[in-house]
Amino acid sequence: MAQTGTLSSLIGVSDACSKHDSSFTSTIAKIVDTVRSLDPDGADRHLVIDDGRPYEDYLLGDWQWNRAKYRVDNRPLSELVDAFVKDMNSLDNSHKSKLGAYNATKSQLQSLQRKKAGNLSTRDLSTVLDSSSAASDLAESEYLENVYVAVPKCVRHRAGRD
Repeated sequence: MAQTGTLSSLIGVSDACSKHDSSFTSTIAKIVDTVRSLDPDGADRHLVIDDGRPYEDYLLGDWQWNRAKYRVDNRPLSELVDAFVKDMNSLDNSHKSKLGAYNATKSQLQSLQRKKAGNLSTRDLSTVLDSSSAASDLAESEYLENVYVAVPKCVRHRAGRD
């Protein structure tokens, strides 16, 4: 059994638990929301615990204390709370790191897609220009520099006249 200590220490541990409860709930909710936003149709297959069961079944059904990870024998309750806080902070930092890496990669992919298939102001012009016909249009001189410019197509608005 865990060491309970004095009534004062129990009240302190209880206060610490209630303080951390909202941050733990928030961290788990952020992770669940992230997984659901990344794969809305298959989120439930990703939200599982170590043994493969859905997390909601575990929480609502047969939750059991992880005795191997959180030993309670001869440990003060404050140490258990500290272990929970450490694990949750680690989980939150890992989530933030992985989400940041995902967003950076997604941004790079979108940038590459814009360059490949976007309008001519963002695309690589070498995919548009024909090198054989463009070579005849180039001016060869030490005083001139050939520059390609993409100009958007203008739409003239008619105001009652041709």
